[in-house]
Amino acid sequence: MIALDYRDKRPIYEQVVDKLENLIVCGALESNMKMPSVRSLALELSVNPNTIQRAYAQLEQDGYLYTIVGRGNYVTSENEWKSSKVKSMLKELSALLSRMKELGITRQEIEEVLAGSFPADGEPQETKPLNSEPLNTEPLAPALQDRDSLNLNSSDRNDALSGREIIPGRLNLPQGEGGGL
Repeated sequence: MIALDYRDKRPIYEQVVDKLENLIVCGALESNMKMPSVRSLALELSVNPNTIQRAYAQLEQDGYLYTIVGRGNYVTSENEWKSSKVKSMLKELSALLSRMKELGITRQEIEEVLAGSFPADGEPQETKPLNSEPLNTEPLAPALQDRDSLNLNSSDRNDALSGREIIPGRLNLPQGEGGGL
């Protein structure tokens, strides 16, 4: 149902909120559907129940869930969470437009971006970045061609370049070495 990324800098409860919100928006969690209990979801994700309780409270505050005391949490109807989300997004847009105005971005520049995002009826929708440079389509994995650019000691560099897995905080000592305490 939900996969957490422990390398993400955001708190776990925010990740849970984002994942559940996406499931609700895409329709995987339907209106009036009962959510898993706090304890069962906490066990499934191997997190503290307080984390799930905080995520459910945030989703309720955002209008995605409602609580029936003694029964559990349920997904609100699409009309309710959608109107709440639209209000929130329009508020964020207003704040963003204010910051853009402070930076000297002109109304014409903003309208050009909007025209690209919301084409007239019958026109194909094509979104372009603000600058005209092409997007980088290279893979995200770093190239391991330059040994000196890696911030590793020499044995770890050799492991990285040979394709062996490097586990942070774990020493890869040959057998027979290592010593005791």
